[in-house]
Amino acid sequence: MPAPIVIPQLASTVRKLVRDARANRRTRRRHRRSPALPDTFSDAVARRNRRLYRTLAGSPLPLTLVEHERLDPEDQNHGTWRLAFRGPGRGGVQPGDLLYLNWENPPHRVDAVLRHFGRRGDERVLIDTFSAPFQPGRLAYTTLRTALTRHVDLQQAGTRLLSRLGRNDAVRHNTEQESLHWTRYRTAGRGGDDLPGPAPRYREFDLLSALERARRDLSLREFLSFQDRIAPRAYSLSRIENDATTGQFIAEITVSELRRPYLTWDSRPRHDHGRSAGYLISRAPGDTVFGWLIPDTHRFPVFLGRSEPLVLVCTGSGISGALSLLRSPQTTPPLWLVYGVRNWDTKHLYGPELERYAEEGVVSRFSVAVSRPEDATTPKRRVTDALWDQRDELVRWIRAGAHIYLIGRLDMGISVTGTIVKILVDREVCHDEEEARALVRQWKAELRFQAAVSGL
Repeated sequence: MPAPIVIPQLASTVRKLVRDARANRRTRRRHRRSPALPDTFSDAVARRNRRLYRTLAGSPLPLTLVEHERLDPEDQNHGTWRLAFRGPGRGGVQPGDLLYLNWENPPHRVDAVLRHFGRRGDERVLIDTFSAPFQPGRLAYTTLRTALTRHVDLQQAGTRLLSRLGRNDAVRHNTEQESLHWTRYRTAGRGGDDLPGPAPRYREFDLLSALERARRDLSLREFLSFQDRIAPRAYSLSRIENDATTGQFIAEITVSELRRPYLTWDSRPRHDHGRSAGYLISRAPGDTVFGWLIPDTHRFPVFLGRSEPLVLVCTGSGISGALSLLRSPQTTPPLWLVYGVRNWDTKHLYGPELERYAEEGVVSRFSVAVSRPEDATTPKRRVTDALWDQRDELVRWIRAGAHIYLIGRLDMGISVTGTIVKILVDREVCHDEEEARALVRQWKAELRFQAAVSGL
């Protein structure tokens, strides 16, 4: 049997894996006594980290796709799907938690890389998997085809690979953007909304185009060493059910199709499906994927032992997280749902179900903001417009002790927070914006204002 392909600098790779594993254990020990019902944001982070680091230190669960439904068949541009998976054991999660899924590269990309390096795919390889302190990796001894399918990102050329291929301009740009990303991430993690600079914009090169340019100047061992690993993707749960008779659970998520503008080597845009979304929506019932059920930092008030009213602001597929609460028996009004969609006729997603909740009183107040109406004479409205137009009602809810919970993209979270600050000043709850922002920060620290947003 021929010797396996081993990545260069294996010793340094093993040292990183060991460091991540030790950091994982330290964090779990530090948060061992985290409270079951957190009272503050720091308590919530400690509780989340204890469960998260313990869960991701273990192996992923095999999840079988049992339901696959297109929610917006009339939308020709951005499709959205409802996917439900069956997994072993009890979920042990609450509404608002996440499904953290591995994704795989499509066969045509794996075949293209094998052709480029003149390999069959049955060669054995020793390779490291994705690793971070919250999810320590490991060494995998497997076939080259499996390694390229499950462990190596074949969509986008990573920064280290770009450096090896001489694209130092892109390396400098992406390094600066990565620094901005982590600054924004830390600011948001502390509950802040005044994020520095615009959202990061990376120069993302299509991997196959980069390999065409590299020709034979790059060996397979170098490629496996320099190219990024596949990192799982988290999705908000819209439903979690435990079946005591079978000892299994059903976890449902909502996935939106995304076409991203990757660059060819000469910097021309080439649009392709997002990596994780493209993989998931191409699955068929009966297919198996792998992932973990993990906690989110944020908690709906009822799961904090609180009974105050709830103002729930969601946009797009962010409604998935709200559904997990609305579908649970713990939901208690008063609950005000503010839902932002592009077009109600083609993009309402779970519209009939939400309307039923409003009719049945599960949702006490239901406001819809349509940003791209079919009728050109209908004004465009965003969730910020809906809140501003109903600011007197919002202030009444706030004075009654209401919690505010945002689900959607980061930009939405920032704009809604800014609108609430203006409402607090306009309705004389606060004297000025500085006082209003200080009040919102206090609410965030007390878990009265929470934003489960993505898109950093």
